[in-house]
Amino acid sequence: MTVRRVAAPLALALLAAGCDGNDRAPDDTRLVELAFLETPVADAEPDAGCDTVVYETFRVPAGEPPVTAALERLFALRAERVRGHRHFLARTRDTLRLARVDHEGNAVHVYLTGTLTGLRGTCDDPRAAIQIRHTARRVSGIETVHLHLDGRRTDLRPDARGAGP
Repeated sequence: MTVRRVAAPLALALLAAGCDGNDRAPDDTRLVELAFLETPVADAEPDAGCDTVVYETFRVPAGEPPVTAALERLFALRAERVRGHRHFLARTRDTLRLARVDHEGNAVHVYLTGTLTGLRGTCDDPRAAIQIRHTARRVSGIETVHLHLDGRRTDLRPDARGAGP
């Protein structure tokens, strides 16, 4: 899998993450990487559905487990474009909610409630799941991400294909 990472020196990453000198002290926060999507450049193969995954650094509270804080931040972003990248979860944020995140060894269970809306078609269908899974896997030690919608395992596609017990 080819992953394009938007990298910046730490000082620039802190500024991009919203640190303007008036934020909480660095001891109270940590940096996490959130997954966004881009159309692949010409002649490049997409690495996730129809897209290329890109990562941006954000500041989150240090008191929460990193994977929980990262996913909460991802769901809190309202804009459909974040730092120039596409944020498909913003399209469904009024109907889909992050309920909780359970971390067991190298696996994480992401519990969601509501309905996946705002996405349509072959390329759109997997985009919310791609953003969630790739964000969770950027946290050290996370290898497997299980999605649950209203208590049932799911692949998080609008037509509920792949939903399981």
